[in-house]
Amino acid sequence: MMAHARRPAPAAPPPPTDLEIIARTKPLTGAVPVPILRAQSEDAWGGPSGPRSVGTPGPSSDALWYCVKTHSKAEFRAVLEISRLGLRPYCPLVMQQRKLRQPGGKREPRDVIEPLFPRYLFVQFDRHRDRWRALFNLESVDWLMMGAGEVPISVPDRAIAYLRAQGRLGDGVWDDRTAAERHRSEARARQEAHGARVPVTYLPAVEPGQRVKITSGPFADLHGIARMATHRRITLLLDMFGAPQEVQVERSEVQAL
Repeated sequence: MMAHARRPAPAAPPPPTDLEIIARTKPLTGAVPVPILRAQSEDAWGGPSGPRSVGTPGPSSDALWYCVKTHSKAEFRAVLEISRLGLRPYCPLVMQQRKLRQPGGKREPRDVIEPLFPRYLFVQFDRHRDRWRALFNLESVDWLMMGAGEVPISVPDRAIAYLRAQGRLGDGVWDDRTAAERHRSEARARQEAHGARVPVTYLPAVEPGQRVKITSGPFADLHGIARMATHRRITLLLDMFGAPQEVQVERSEVQAL
């Protein structure tokens, strides 16, 4: 009787890389992945004063922040690739509540974490010491904001400090749900004071195409053009990073001009 050799068991697939983990979590629901937290943590880059310069210990006193534009949905990949160059990345993140389609087809509210500025993030380096031109070789990076003479245009340190200061302790994520809950509480309080049948009309009226000024929040004092408006939020076009950018703000944070 002939013996049949057993077919070898298929080899176990290799564990996913950091990039594959990030690619599978878009949008992020829940916590920020550890690889992103690690790449953006101040402890990994010598504290808030500056990054580690490539090939030299300690932060560089001449390091500045610059603006990078990524390819579509490549912000998290860019954070990892930039950090592997030895340059310090920073992608401001925001947590919002959105209705996501579930396996059964029903849409349910979920807390999601997304880039505050889609397709834009910041990178800190010393342009005289660091290999910043290697940014152009990254698959995730579209371009670096440049000025005359092919010199990168820096972003003020105070702008980055402000963005970092607004985030939650531990992961730096802006929590937009706080503002949403505040407006719901205000609406309930007004309805209780004036009667449930009295409409709540305390939010400013803004029409598409109207110029407005942002009075509070991360974009305070900036002027923009209203593109779309709902009962609670307004989509604005702001001139940022050298091109018009869409941002969403609360109605209570704008003033019509």
